[in-house]
Amino acid sequence: FQTMNDQSPQILHDWQDPQVFAVNKEPAKASFYQFFSDPGHYLSEPWSQGNYLSLNGPWKFRWNEQPSARPQDFYKTDYDVRGWDELLVPANWQLNGYGVANYINMRVDFAADPTVGDVPEDNNPVGSYKREFVLPADWDDKQVFVHFGAVKSAFYVWVNGTKVGYSQDSKSPAEFDITPYINAGTNQIALEVYRWSDGTYLELQDMWRLSGIERDVYLYAAPKTRIRDFHFDSTLDASYENGELDFSGVIRNQQAAAQSGYSLQLRLVDAKGKSVLEQTLKVGDISAGGETAVQFNQQIPGIAPWSAESPSLYEAQLVLLDAAGVEQQTIRTRIGFRTSELKNGNILVNGKPVLFKGVNRHEHDPVTGHVISRDAMRRDMALLKQFNINAVRTSHYPNDPYWYELADEYGMYVVDEANIESHGLGAANQGGSYDPANHSVNRPEWRDAYINRVENMYERDKNHPSVVIWSIGNESGDGANIEVLYDWLKAKSPMPVMSEQAQLRRHTDMYSQMYASIPTMIHYAELSAEQGEDRPMILCEYEHAMGNSVGNLAEYWQAFEKYPQLQGGFLWDWVDQTFPVRNEQGEHYWGYGGDLELPGMYHDGNFSANGLMAADRTPNPHAWEVKSVYQNITVEAVDLANGVVRVHNKRYFTNLRDVRMHWRLEGDGA
Repeated sequence: FQTMNDQSPQILHDWQDPQVFAVNKEPAKASFYQFFSDPGHYLSEPWSQGNYLSLNGPWKFRWNEQPSARPQDFYKTDYDVRGWDELLVPANWQLNGYGVANYINMRVDFAADPTVGDVPEDNNPVGSYKREFVLPADWDDKQVFVHFGAVKSAFYVWVNGTKVGYSQDSKSPAEFDITPYINAGTNQIALEVYRWSDGTYLELQDMWRLSGIERDVYLYAAPKTRIRDFHFDSTLDASYENGELDFSGVIRNQQAAAQSGYSLQLRLVDAKGKSVLEQTLKVGDISAGGETAVQFNQQIPGIAPWSAESPSLYEAQLVLLDAAGVEQQTIRTRIGFRTSELKNGNILVNGKPVLFKGVNRHEHDPVTGHVISRDAMRRDMALLKQFNINAVRTSHYPNDPYWYELADEYGMYVVDEANIESHGLGAANQGGSYDPANHSVNRPEWRDAYINRVENMYERDKNHPSVVIWSIGNESGDGANIEVLYDWLKAKSPMPVMSEQAQLRRHTDMYSQMYASIPTMIHYAELSAEQGEDRPMILCEYEHAMGNSVGNLAEYWQAFEKYPQLQGGFLWDWVDQTFPVRNEQGEHYWGYGGDLELPGMYHDGNFSANGLMAADRTPNPHAWEVKSVYQNITVEAVDLANGVVRVHNKRYFTNLRDVRMHWRLEGDGA
């Protein structure tokens, strides 16, 4: 029972209770693939290996408009679903004929001025999924997990008729240990997905409100004693010339007896395949069902630092050996050595101030909605580099894990943002009165849900060199629960933390103002110099690229270049959130809010069409202005005899290789 908002006690479903957001889930961990034996090289996809089984593809599916109408016993093994529809996984319901897509900027989907925690039971569509899979024969003695990359907004999972668990946070992975529930041969798995939950109050982002399974679903098998998680804290020393590696790992034992004598081999190689580090770590005794930690730190001279201009990566290999020296598990990943710190009034990467020539990026595809293919992500990354963009804010949730691999590879600074936005809870934005006591940001029963979302982001993405700033969230309101998030992140990582809603209160490492005017920026820079404010201004959003816009970008950048405490910003936004539709004459046009909804549904019109690129990634006119202004480099002198090129912007291009890289991307033949 819960008492909500001074009402009489009522029984709450998990999807109505802010204190229930994870049941029987595996702890959050880094994003990686692990194998029974060494594949010989780094893999960005695991499907060629025998211990992974993709569950993407057709599932049996039933959609109902309200929970009371859902098929309540469908998860049972004898429930006949042969007459159900089939829906591909991953896919959004509304783009496949189940419900209606709705574009909303900030309102709560089901109420204009809601009471926090009041998730409706009569207006909450439910999707029921079911399919079979065959367990590979060589998985019988292994620990088996199911991975859901992203499910919106809340779901239950059953295996062979037994409930396994429950999860919220629609943009972070949910993994469950299904070993106790599976059988040899054919098995059944079932999901019950709710469109709305109490988690919806933390997911009020400016985007199309879509539902369903949005990222990969797969099974994987691991040894009973395995590497559960690891962290490569790979930075630079005080001279910014040598690498500092602080490695930590967690070894879990799920065998019936305690284990001893295990060891962990750690190897690091550079881009040419040369080994720069080899170390064997002893693993302490591990009790049955328990875990133990391993740690190692070492300075590595002459390391090649990672930056957006020179994205130097090292391949790391972890091999877990049992007491007999037999390989049990291998992990290959990529890391980079870089520092990111608040120092001397700037955010410094590798000891140098960075001007963030950034954009905000929603995950949007004009055909598949929030389901983004790897090819589409790679195309986006290449376009960003071609238009001289060096930074992306993942607005407003952790993106697909592959996006961070690309950012590491191509060289792109990432502001990694937690899946937290509660814009619609500020009733004053809708003509009402704002009650801080009713906002989730100030209510203690919501605190753990906030922490969980920041933890999911941090643990998953902690090994990526491209992530140089953590973001607590967007338009979240400010209060006690936001302060807790800042403190949680700073206890885990010294990296800078962004909180736009904190303004200049203690719980942010930068003044991340939105849409500040140029005079406001200059005033801040001049006043900070007088009063000793040691935090830079970084515009987390600016130059709303809607219609005929972005016209004064050059003036913004004159200010950024003049005042060192102004460190750039992130344009809103990367791509138009529009869909191809046809009018009554059969003519194609890009549809926005109101073009996909039913008559009478609330929507925010063309406010979704504010990208530098059209939805099909055709550049809008203002994209060329961005490319020109973000280039901002002129050659002053060339001394071919000594191999020196002097350039105008020394803060970004510091050697001949970087200049050549920039020109190659520009394609002018230099």
